Amino acid sequence: MLFLMVILIHIFWKDISTLIIVTLKDVERAKLSYVLLALSLYIISVFISSFRWKVILDSLGYSIRVGSLVPVIFGSIAVSNLTPANSMVGEPLRIVWAKEQFGVRLPHALISILYERFVEAIPIAILSLYALYVILPFFNGNFHPLKIIIYGILVLIMLFTTYYLIKTRFSSIIKRFSMYPEMLRKAFVPTLLFSSSVWILDIFRLKIVSIALGLHISLGIIIVLSVLSLFLGLLPLTPGGLGIVDGGLVSALVLFQIPLGEAIGMVAVERFISYGVSTFIGLLCLIYFGGLKIWRGTELHL
Repeated sequence: MLFLMVILIHIFWKDISTLIIVTLKDVERAKLSYVLLALSLYIISVFISSFRWKVILDSLGYSIRVGSLVPVIFGSIAVSNLTPANSMVGEPLRIVWAKEQFGVRLPHALISILYERFVEAIPIAILSLYALYVILPFFNGNFHPLKIIIYGILVLIMLFTTYYLIKTRFSSIIKRFSMYPEMLRKAFVPTLLFSSSVWILDIFRLKIVSIALGLHISLGIIIVLSVLSLFLGLLPLTPGGLGIVDGGLVSALVLFQIPLGEAIGMVAVERFISYGVSTFIGLLCLIYFGGLKIWRGTELHL
């Protein structure tokens, strides 16, 4: 496989080098102020996620400062970015961290995160349906084989992810929620509002990244990219969806008539924020706030 890759790179090196040069020029032209604004929106979304978790924990009888939960969220993001299956390791770390540092009982820590994901499924479902609505007009009756294949793959990914979530998570969520109906009921509205806010910020962050590179991409396409990034990141193939998310987003942008070099540049800036910077901050939180010791004390890192 490595030998084949070397051969292909040698054959297409002229095209590859030209594409790299074009991409680097696009990234260099990115407006720093917009990039910093996009980064700020990402950090704000983490704080909102912390507020969301606090509301749920408050309803379960725990009073924890938002500032204390922010490092836990960042730490779980870093762990998720460094392991396959995205949040499948980061969330268990949050559960153990909440127990060890804040005295949250394991069942309560677990139910708080399950409830968070359950409510967040509402805006995700709405955005996913809208994303499919946005994609359909791009075919315009032109049933090009490549477009059909790409669209089919997107639908299969969404169906597979939905089935996977229902089978592995939501069946147990419903059973556990029946134990805490009154306690969690008052947390539903604020949790839904916070979850929706996180997604709105995610969409605006992508939009601002596109503006930073001088790209005029409609909000509908941005929503498609945001939803696609989520579903691709859930596939348990590479740490943090590296390669999978990046390649999927670039392919989608090219499908929407964005030049390849500019598409790569936009994805590179976006992943620098959502993967690179978030992982760096998360690692600092793991080291400084004791999350690394908790992680090593469990089998989550194996």
